[in-house]
Amino acid sequence: MDMVLEYLAYVFVAVVLSALLFAASALVVLSREGAKQIAPASRKIANRTIHLVADAAKSAEALRTLASRVDS
Repeated sequence: MDMVLEYLAYVFVAVVLSALLFAASALVVLSREGAKQIAPASRKIANRTIHLVADAAKSAEALRTLASRVDS
């Protein structure tokens, strides 16, 4: 059980880092080309990605809390 939780924690970290990289690149594009030139769908995707990163961070924290309770 402990190894599974640790594996899931690593998966969450990888997902969070990937989403952060995607969000950062989207923000660079938005700031470089100007928000008016970017399609509204692209802005929605960037905003959703930021929210997904926040949700993944919360899930990773909950997973760490659960793992610490299991270890106790």
